[in-house]
Amino acid sequence: GEDFRGTFTIGLFGDSVPMTALNFAGICKGFKRGNKGPKLHYKNTYCHRIVKDMLVQCGDVTIGDGTGSKSIFGDKFNDENFVISHSSAGIISMANHGQDTNGSQFFILFTRARYLDNKHVAFGKIVKGYVSISIFQSV
Repeated sequence: GEDFRGTFTIGLFGDSVPMTALNFAGICKGFKRGNKGPKLHYKNTYCHRIVKDMLVQCGDVTIGDGTGSKSIFGDKFNDENFVISHSSAGIISMANHGQDTNGSQFFILFTRARYLDNKHVAFGKIVKGYVSISIFQSV
């Protein structure tokens, strides 16, 4: 595939979902628990899944192909709450494999997707530079 690079700014809903926002921010900055294991970081990771006109999924910090995930709290952490709705393009939400399986993977919506409410914890929104993400819509 092609190499798409761009800059965008994410606003986190830290007041509503503090643990989820802390996990994402920690991995953005680079997180290492003590002296054990590798540093968790989104740097040089790929967006491994695109659902046309729907979402782009990124954030496999362990394996890199979409099958791995890890959080700053351990392998996974529980769903914090579902107070933020998947109500518009630019919403960022935790990708998971079912209830209470959040790690490092996340997705960014290209459109409203309210059917994801109560299934995925939304924790942020693109507040600047959405055009950098929207390029994935046509892939």
